[in-house]
Amino acid sequence: SVGLLQGLAFPAIHSVLADSLAAEDRPRVVALVTSGMYFGTALAQGHWGLARTEMGWVGAAAVAWALHHHVLRGPAAAAAERSPGARREQPTICGFLRSPAVLVVLSSSFAFHWTFYTLLSWLPFLFHEQEVDSTVLRATPFIAMWAVTASSGAAADALAKRLGTLSSRKLMTCGGLCLSTVPCHFLRPGMGAQMSVLLIALCLGCATISRGGFGINHLDLAPAHAGLVLALVNSAGTVAGVVGVAVAGALLDGNDDGQSEWGLVFALSGCVAIAGSLLFAIFASVEDQFSKPKSERLPLHSDGAK
Repeated sequence: SVGLLQGLAFPAIHSVLADSLAAEDRPRVVALVTSGMYFGTALAQGHWGLARTEMGWVGAAAVAWALHHHVLRGPAAAAAERSPGARREQPTICGFLRSPAVLVVLSSSFAFHWTFYTLLSWLPFLFHEQEVDSTVLRATPFIAMWAVTASSGAAADALAKRLGTLSSRKLMTCGGLCLSTVPCHFLRPGMGAQMSVLLIALCLGCATISRGGFGINHLDLAPAHAGLVLALVNSAGTVAGVVGVAVAGALLDGNDDGQSEWGLVFALSGCVAIAGSLLFAIFASVEDQFSKPKSERLPLHSDGAK
């Protein structure tokens, strides 16, 4: 049920943001909104969350706000959306997947979530092995992800002003994915709770830098269809979670030591991250792929958008 609600909520949020914000404001706001899910995970990991009844009131308040916001828009806005002039041509799923620029955003999401879910699957093992009871240690990796995600939009915006939008997206995506491979190289079971948590936090924090690139890029490529593209991006990340965790489990299954196998698991995560960054570096674009005729679009590698 959580996955079903996420599948509805995140595309809807990004569609609203794409329609409501100027292009220059989207990176900062999208990054800030996205960071909320990591902050919530940090609360859950640290057992600092609200009581169940309080969470129910929070959910009710969110639903009430959504309904109020819809009513405030009024019948005129709804009628305008239904008017023929306001309708947008809707690309098919195959249409999205025929765009190399969209495919590399999917591949970057796959690479990011491969590392994320592989490490996430190791956390219970680590906490059990090291008897980690500290709420601070349990929450540290997700606090790092929240802080980096929240600031990644501002960092991407600053880089875009200096280097151009395309260079900013590439630097954030490729830099984050490649940097995440370094702490993984030193991760081993039995090295101590504090050091293990620190390395995991560094790895996930570095990986999250990439959200300032591929996590915003769908708004460049399809501002009129941002929610649909995000749904594909999240689906690619979910597939990575299923496959990555299954591969890690297969490598570790039936092994008493696990030292060399964990090294292989993290080495494989590093290879996936590097492959994702290379694809993004080669094929990424910041041009709207679906609103203009092909003859009017700039080449895939253009850095014309500032």
